[in-house]
Amino acid sequence: MDSLRLALLVVGVLIFIAIYFYSQWEAKRKGIRDQELERRRKQTLDAYDKDLISSKKPDPVNEEVAKETTVLLESGLRATPQHIEEAQGLRMQEEPLSANLGDFSVLLEEAEKRQSEKKPEQHYSESLSVDESEKNHFVRPKKWFKTKPKPDVPAPPKESSGSNLIIALTVIARGKGVFRGREVVQILEDKGLQFGEMDIFHAYSSGGRPIFSVANIVEPGSFNLGQIDQFSTPGLALFLCLPGPAGGFAAFDGMLEVARLLAGKLSGDIRDDRRNVLTTQAIQQIRERILTFNRACRSLGG
Repeated sequence: MDSLRLALLVVGVLIFIAIYFYSQWEAKRKGIRDQELERRRKQTLDAYDKDLISSKKPDPVNEEVAKETTVLLESGLRATPQHIEEAQGLRMQEEPLSANLGDFSVLLEEAEKRQSEKKPEQHYSESLSVDESEKNHFVRPKKWFKTKPKPDVPAPPKESSGSNLIIALTVIARGKGVFRGREVVQILEDKGLQFGEMDIFHAYSSGGRPIFSVANIVEPGSFNLGQIDQFSTPGLALFLCLPGPAGGFAAFDGMLEVARLLAGKLSGDIRDDRRNVLTTQAIQQIRERILTFNRACRSLGG
């Protein structure tokens, strides 16, 4: 009976996650469509202005050709080869991590030192060759930067690979126990998560976009802060969607850290999206999925 109950709960959470990210996708698609219409309108007006000017001047107006500028991607912001590879493939889609991760000062100093010792061309080519034997080593951020989200700041446009990768974990109370609402909220707020959209908690980037989210495993998945002292739940769902505002490995490590903290303080077990207890092998498989996804995005992006 407990297995059936857990299965139904997890299925409900997955449906909730799918609805959430579908709404996000619809909003992004509408924004891209509006930007395209605005761009075409400006092109039409510019063409009209040029025709008007040329009709008044006897001499033809030379067309100005915009200079193409190559922006060298900043790599080395993370201490591991995997993070460097990810920066090369997805840096144009990401917001800086230095503002929303709490304890990266040592890593940034090391990265700046390495960057100053290399030429940009060498740095770019070396960062593309990743030693896959080292992909077990990742940096776990110690604490998410406690800053208010900035929903009024529009997210930068990004190129879509046509697909998303959703990583989900659950923290389930042991036996027939439950998690008390006040304790859950205290842990999440201590880690810098903010209560926000859809009445769930988010770890926000410096640009106000969710890096990962924490929801109630019981439908509809929300938290009622007005009755938090009476609130209880048999489990919590943590999930993220890639590509996102932060690097895939850093986002997953941060989410995993919060899941471990919740499990440790609330006497729960961490499970993967198949309801199995999360093992070292399962964590490695998730990181393999992230690495494969990053490479696919990079290849599609040219």
